Amino acid sequence: MKTVLTPADWTALQEIVNTAADLEGGERTEYLERACDGQPALRSRVESLLKAMAGETTVLGAAIEQAASMAIDRELPRAGARIGPYCIERILGRGGMGVVYEAVRDDDQYYKRVAIKVVATGLFSESLLLHFRNERQILANLDHPNIARLLDGGTVEGAPYVVMEYVDGSPIDEYCREHNLSVRERLSLFRQLCDAVAYAHRNLVVHRDIKPGNVLVSDGAPKLLDFGIAKLLEPDGVPGSTALTRTGDRLMTPDYASPEQVRGERITTASDVYSLGVLLYELLADERPFRASGMTPGEIERAICTQEPKRPSARAPKRGLAGDLDNIVLKAMHKEPARRYGSAAELSADIDRYLTGFPVNARPDSWRYRAEKFIRRHRVATTVAAILFLVISGLSIGLAIVARRASEEARASGQTTDFLVQLFNSSDPNETKGESVTVREVLDRGAARLETQLKDDPAVQARLFDTIGGIYDALGVWPRAEELIRKALALRRTRLSRDDMALANTLHELGRISNDLNQFDLCERSYREALSLYRKKLGDRDPKVAASLDDLGTPLFLEGRLGEAEALFRQSYELNRKTLGPGHEETLRAMNNLAVALVARGDLAAAEPLRREQVKLSIQSEGANAEPVAFGWFNLAAILETLGRLGEAEAAFRHAEAVDLKLYGAQNPVTAKMQADHAQVLGRLGRLDEANTMGAEALANTLKAVGPRNLDTAFSQDCRGSVLLALGKAAEARRLFQAAYDTRVALVGANHQDSAGSLMNFSGRSK
Repeated sequence: MKTVLTPADWTALQEIVNTAADLEGGERTEYLERACDGQPALRSRVESLLKAMAGETTVLGAAIEQAASMAIDRELPRAGARIGPYCIERILGRGGMGVVYEAVRDDDQYYKRVAIKVVATGLFSESLLLHFRNERQILANLDHPNIARLLDGGTVEGAPYVVMEYVDGSPIDEYCREHNLSVRERLSLFRQLCDAVAYAHRNLVVHRDIKPGNVLVSDGAPKLLDFGIAKLLEPDGVPGSTALTRTGDRLMTPDYASPEQVRGERITTASDVYSLGVLLYELLADERPFRASGMTPGEIERAICTQEPKRPSARAPKRGLAGDLDNIVLKAMHKEPARRYGSAAELSADIDRYLTGFPVNARPDSWRYRAEKFIRRHRVATTVAAILFLVISGLSIGLAIVARRASEEARASGQTTDFLVQLFNSSDPNETKGESVTVREVLDRGAARLETQLKDDPAVQARLFDTIGGIYDALGVWPRAEELIRKALALRRTRLSRDDMALANTLHELGRISNDLNQFDLCERSYREALSLYRKKLGDRDPKVAASLDDLGTPLFLEGRLGEAEALFRQSYELNRKTLGPGHEETLRAMNNLAVALVARGDLAAAEPLRREQVKLSIQSEGANAEPVAFGWFNLAAILETLGRLGEAEAAFRHAEAVDLKLYGAQNPVTAKMQADHAQVLGRLGRLDEANTMGAEALANTLKAVGPRNLDTAFSQDCRGSVLLALGKAAEARRLFQAAYDTRVALVGANHQDSAGSLMNFSGRSK
């Protein structure tokens, strides 16, 4: 009588044939004796299949897998059958342990579409059942927006099953192709997946089968599915839970498996990092680094364990992937687990560094590379950036200056260049023995060396105090910037011969930093002295004088001296319009500030057309996503809000937000201030849930960026308080109004109009 193989028999047969196919001679004989011990019928079938293979490994393997699937199908529920309160509709897919169904709950409790995973009875073994129960517990412990949730569980005819969230989405690779996502959009989507994997790892869970089919994108967000082959790193109170750590249990998808998985070695979180790297490779290049189809198990193992993949940029040369992205992918896919990223979170963080223009950890580090990244992040055409660029490019500032200036100036410039070159060379790995050095650390070292190394050469020392202080200013490290600029100013006043332009430039930089620090008295004094020197040296019609007039108006405006500020802004605007033209960025800046002053003085009729003209000219000259455009939309929104045209104001805020997010990102004080005001308008429109979320994020980001003692923070607190008040949370609103009022009184005095506004909020609206 012919024996009918059970699903368990087919599974064992497939595993033994696949393993034996890679062995020869005595090794194969020894393995078969061990694997088929006491089962002569099984040994006979295996040897028969091995003889028949003769180059047909893939076809025969597929036939065995198909036969196993057919055997499983005979024992699994079919469409229309019920599992507990759920009615099966169709099979979604098969995995290493069973079948996944689409089903609906249609009892008297409620209606819900779900996915159900169940193991075929013929596949039961003690270790497999234990593993399935572990899976159910793993899923129950995971609660993350990008991980499919466990909803229910139980048994059907003795077989355990789990009921999971049904995700109606597309595999992540198909989604990216169908929606023609850009590289940045693909990276953003991938980072959400990394966050989910990092969360699972923090909960001591390794997925072990990350692939496109297990990452579905629904409503623009990825969902990580199928922890069916996951294992707990440190199981809690589950006897025998280490059963699946043995080499024989190779539950994986070969195309995405790590070398240690293929070899059957111990699996760790590094294996998931590798699989993430493969998936990222595919998302960027639309092609996998290795393909298992058509290969024997031995060929798959050799490819994954020994072959170096081509760089993604070589597979997709038109996407501009070369450089950092290549390095990020290949670091995640390193053959040695210890040389990959230490976690999914580290991989995500390096992608974020790439997206924001910072040096990535995957790139071999050097002073040149870090300095180039710094320049790309700070594209403002300042003297600081120019000097750094020249240093990085290896050009000699001294030689250019010698041609047109006195020998003493050439000497000072040459020494400045030498100092900066040495400074950045000090962060080269060859000098630091491989230690990673940040731009801030380089600056700190340089500032410390300036105090002693050049004390006998005040001309060079003052120039370098100006230069490094300016870089600190660009980085937002304002107290340190102020300290160095003050030292440059002291040298220029006491130890150097009079140079009106150099002194004016140092004073102007001090004024800018003092304004950032809300030190308005010092800011005004510095700006006024700089303006006087510029006029003396350049006359009254120079663009630098116009810029200085505009800058001087800022602290006066913030102190509530609106008439004086408006006069300065108007002078700057008219002078720039005549000398530079109506669409020049300096003209637009002055136009913006003049409109702000007109609004503050209550002249909205004059301010609105000025503001609309500014937005129009900014878009024409700079493009739709430029900084002047963002400020124009923001300030137009403020006018419309004051006029009570809230719908138009909200639309203008949305335009501003879109530009700010592209230029600065969410965690920037400029973006946060705009969103704080936007939240207040949403609240006035009755869209309180949106207002509450946006206002909370805006205040948190402002505090993070500038701290509690800042006018921007007070502004965000007032806006947030208004929304909370509308939500009926008077106590929380009152606390924020009080904090805003205290900050404004401390910085601009109790008589300032903004302080009065905070006082009105605190004493009136919050009662």
